[in-house]
Amino acid sequence: MARKLLIGAPGLSLALGLLATTAHAQTAPVKTPELKFGKPEPADFDAKNFVADSAAKAVVLYDHGTTRFHLKGMSFQMETERTTRIKILKKSGYDYATVEIPLYHRETDEEKISSLKGFTYNEVGGKIEKVKLDGSNMFSEDRTKNVRVRKFTLPNVREGAVIEYTYTVTSDFLFNFQDWTFQREIPTR
Repeated sequence: MARKLLIGAPGLSLALGLLATTAHAQTAPVKTPELKFGKPEPADFDAKNFVADSAAKAVVLYDHGTTRFHLKGMSFQMETERTTRIKILKKSGYDYATVEIPLYHRETDEEKISSLKGFTYNEVGGKIEKVKLDGSNMFSEDRTKNVRVRKFTLPNVREGAVIEYTYTVTSDFLFNFQDWTFQREIPTR
């Protein structure tokens, strides 16, 4: 039998009061650089911008996420939006074009992925060629009894390509935040 978090008016008032108290204790928000998804910058294709680490196989150009909580009926859901852009510098960096998103499920509760979009950009003859991620490059795999991994591979990747993807994960599990690797073996611009 699935257990839902039920909150009455007093419990909701207490939760919102505690949230407001902790939110007030935080420092001023950091301004995140704006990214226009689907519109890479010309600087993303300029090789001179990536000479700091000659051994790098790829460079993270942008990686941003936002998590929000929504009231759904008498319980909360957590929604995490993620947008990532990576420049592939060498063939050894092609692995970054394959993305795995673990989704947890138990009884009637689950995590769902939505709004999944991705593109690969290649400079061809001075023009930017844009290739869209489609269903033939997406698949799912059961990892354990309660974990299903949604995988996708961005198409037409080659040296110098810029890849980007965005998705939203909606979760019934309020304490199961999406994994996020902040420090990778590749540099971040």
